[in-house]
Amino acid sequence: MTMYYSCLIFAILLPFSSAYAANYGKLTIGYYNDKCPGAEYTIANAVQKAVADNRGLCAGVIRLHFHDCFVRGCDGSVLLEKDADNNTPEKLARNNLSLRGFEVINAAKEAVEANCNKTSPVVSCADVLAFAARECVKILGGFSYDVYAGRLDARESKMTMNYYCLIFAILLSFPCAYGDLEPKHYEAKCPGVEDAIANAVAKAEKNNPGICAGVIRLHFHDCFVNGCDGSVLLDSPNSEKTSEDNIGLRGFNVIEAAKIAAEKSCGKPSPPLVSCADVLAYAARDCVNILGGFTYEVVAGRFDSRVSKAEDTIGNLPGANFNVKELKDNFAKKGLSAQDLVALTGAHSIGVAHCLSFKKRFTNVNTSEIDPTYANSLREKCKNGDFLTVSQDHVTSNRLDVQWYKNENQNQVLFFSDWVLRTDSASQSLMNNFAGSNLNLPPLFIKWEPAFIDAMKKMGNIPGGPGEIRKVCNAVN
Repeated sequence: MTMYYSCLIFAILLPFSSAYAANYGKLTIGYYNDKCPGAEYTIANAVQKAVADNRGLCAGVIRLHFHDCFVRGCDGSVLLEKDADNNTPEKLARNNLSLRGFEVINAAKEAVEANCNKTSPVVSCADVLAFAARECVKILGGFSYDVYAGRLDARESKMTMNYYCLIFAILLSFPCAYGDLEPKHYEAKCPGVEDAIANAVAKAEKNNPGICAGVIRLHFHDCFVNGCDGSVLLDSPNSEKTSEDNIGLRGFNVIEAAKIAAEKSCGKPSPPLVSCADVLAYAARDCVNILGGFTYEVVAGRFDSRVSKAEDTIGNLPGANFNVKELKDNFAKKGLSAQDLVALTGAHSIGVAHCLSFKKRFTNVNTSEIDPTYANSLREKCKNGDFLTVSQDHVTSNRLDVQWYKNENQNQVLFFSDWVLRTDSASQSLMNNFAGSNLNLPPLFIKWEPAFIDAMKKMGNIPGGPGEIRKVCNAVN
């Protein structure tokens, strides 16, 4: 078992010691077996359903349990809202402003009480939170443990100076805690790491022009499935990279080379220092710089997931045949706006796609959706097989620029999900701006590069869960 998982279990179990216990009776395993049979099973199902579209919420639930238990014991006090009698509950404390997962606990509480079917509530919110944290450990880490139950819910919640001191002391004592992402994360630990990764990426693109397009796509496919956690890099019989949506992903060897270079620049420490999820985020940024000529700052401090499942890609990755509503809803679930959607789609100015993924566009030609001459050229390029590849931008195929938006305005794009953005007036307006078509309206003009940078930063911040720092990127430690 890795040191990280030892820390994780310690962090979860420590609150049950007498030093951190709230003032309630003895806790027992199977506490609800007679009072409400199936309670634990119901909570587990509710948690799984609540985090189905965003497994990163589970990291929030585990942290929520931690923050609850370390302030006057595991009493659910962190869940209370402010009211007329208390304007300063725990959740408004500075250390708690970024807490999340409350909706998961509310859903689990509602589900379990419906299962109990009693006139009065049976299962305390504090117990629901403890069971939910256990289920999230199982979802993110693949292991489980027994939970003692029988807690009572606190009737008050106070943000006090004592609280600040306690949390500060706790945070200092847990180097394994999953922290926030930060710029220049490795500057003190390993000041040359970003340069080492950039050099490795530049070498890879020089030796294999076009591979950078694959790296940028790899980052996108990683972050859109359970957050930016490097799970797409793992090899196993049923990992994400084996899913139908991920067939054709490339650039894995670039990330492995960059990881080796990064650890070498740090003196090959043991355990390793730089997560593969961070390497991928840096490499994508460097590829943007190589192909587009602009750059941005990357925040770091991600952990590498120990779990990668092909089925997790279903519903998380946008499909080539999505309509506008489906695209917007998909991005919104990741915390990304309609502008982010249109800006990130501009990355289709680089890379290639298999003929199979857009075959319907040139076999059943609708001249209102695709330029006939362009459709004929696609048919010719794909006549010898569905798995042949075609450049996504037929004008500047390996240059990250605004050409794709100009192609879009001429109905010369590969995917239905590309073309369909034209049917939405707000998206069309943005695309015109990005293409430079609205220069006669300076106050409304939005440049593509800063919009793309902002969207890449937001995407790179989609939270993953707790994990480890892998020795190699395609396998867990």
